[in-house]
Amino acid sequence: MKKRAYKKRVIVVSLLIFISVWNCGCDSDKTVDPPPPPDDLVALSIGNFWEFKILERFHTSDQWQTAIYDSVAFRIVDIIPTIVDGDTIMAAVEEWYHPRTNRPLKASWLKQNFEDGLYFLGGVSDEDTLMNKTLFLKYPASKGDTWGVPWISYDLWDNKFLYPDTLTFTCISSDTLLKTPVGNFDCVVYYFEKSQGEDILFDDLIYDYYSPGVGLVGRHYKREGSRNFPEYIEKEWLLYNYKAN
Repeated sequence: MKKRAYKKRVIVVSLLIFISVWNCGCDSDKTVDPPPPPDDLVALSIGNFWEFKILERFHTSDQWQTAIYDSVAFRIVDIIPTIVDGDTIMAAVEEWYHPRTNRPLKASWLKQNFEDGLYFLGGVSDEDTLMNKTLFLKYPASKGDTWGVPWISYDLWDNKFLYPDTLTFTCISSDTLLKTPVGNFDCVVYYFEKSQGEDILFDDLIYDYYSPGVGLVGRHYKREGSRNFPEYIEKEWLLYNYKAN
């Protein structure tokens, strides 16, 4: 009787193992949907920051080297109510600074995420203020999407904001993998060209890599002659430290 009971237990255990293995085999055929993308393109909480090392390469060499201006960074320092076109919007204050000195630049930029992407809301400094709501980066974006962006800059000599140009932005990829010193990121890639002026012999060709829910994680930067001059310099922004909550 004891032997028969033992055999029954063995048969039951073997049957359970078989059923478990069979179920696992069936589950492996199921398609698991990836998680939905984040609602916001950039994490705009106070205290978030992004720090980049800058490398450059000249057309005479295949070697990358540290640029003269070796690093760049920006951070979110505040969330403030901003009145744009009669509407009050809570805007994130983006402050650029040098990582080694921690010293901020003169002007800060106001940005916020909306349903169709990241918006530029204006700029503030001790000497000047500019308010203007415009779509900066479309998100979600599909390959081939194109839109115009008024390019606003800050004149360090006159201490005021300027509209030197309107740029054309294009989404060239919505699913590019970018490897950085702090990890790999799935990115939307935005491309635009920026002229340096009528008397300058080159244009800037810029590819920005944005990881949804994080923000800017890399930039590839080319300079190309506008009068049939060959490309003579490239730059890379490599994310090496960040916080994005």
